[in-house]
Amino acid sequence: MIDLEDRRTLVRNIEVAHSAGARLQPACQTAGITVRTLQRWKAHDGLVVGDKRPELERASPGHALNEDERTRILAVAN
Repeated sequence: MIDLEDRRTLVRNIEVAHSAGARLQPACQTAGITVRTLQRWKAHDGLVVGDKRPELERASPGHALNEDERTRILAVAN
């Protein structure tokens, strides 16, 4: 994952290289991203809000232990 400020810097550097005559694909490849990633960042507010995956609240999986099961397993293990 690339944090927001690094994304902005990366896109700015790619745009500078592209405006200086570099082709977009090799510029992105040198930066370590794909052209599609660059397009997605520009189109979907990726340069404004960044990556929201760390902030998501995820539901616990169906096979997760409930508190009673967890307590019994820890009692046996300890």
